[in-house]
Amino acid sequence: MDINLPKLKLVKFDEEKHLPKTVEEKLNDDFFILLTAYIGETNGLAVNRLNLQKTIFLTKLVLYEKGIKFFNTSFYKYLYGPYQKRVFFSTQRLAGYSLIEKEDKTGNDIVLTNEGINFLIFTLGKLSEDPNFKEYRDITKSFLQEFSGKNARKSIDITHSMKVQIDGETKTVNDLADTEDLYLEPVERVNYKSEIVAPEDAIINLVNYREYALHP
Repeated sequence: MDINLPKLKLVKFDEEKHLPKTVEEKLNDDFFILLTAYIGETNGLAVNRLNLQKTIFLTKLVLYEKGIKFFNTSFYKYLYGPYQKRVFFSTQRLAGYSLIEKEDKTGNDIVLTNEGINFLIFTLGKLSEDPNFKEYRDITKSFLQEFSGKNARKSIDITHSMKVQIDGETKTVNDLADTEDLYLEPVERVNYKSEIVAPEDAIINLVNYREYALHP
């Protein structure tokens, strides 16, 4: 896959910078977690906890290079490369809302329920003509095609080999210690030209599933 990814640096955790600051931002990320699984499912591509995390991380970086803001939650270095436990908690919440199947029924695969599919069909019409959304959708599909099914672990190889600048040295993600206190972010700062956000109806409907808090 021919992708243009920014160089990374390792930074100290900053809650204001690396996590959603509002309920709406957190719900926005839940929406795109669900939508990423939907893109895989509708294209016959298996989505699981591993390739979901890596696809969102890499899509976020590609869009960053294009000056498009996407996804409010950042990722830290963990055993299998860039990871964020809040994405895992989100899939648990979405399963609790009956929007995706529970893992005890489907193993590690993330499969949408009929309710989850209907939820997205109701809101996707508001996004379909947005050129930034089309960009997100195409990039996400490409990564899922690369990492689907038996190739899910290929996402580890790609993200582990990414270059990171730390203390004046260039290392790979694989060389870094596993810690939730150090986050991976692009070295060069960009001025965002636009942003991809969930439709307001989607946010309202997610709120209706259960009372929301900013922390899992």
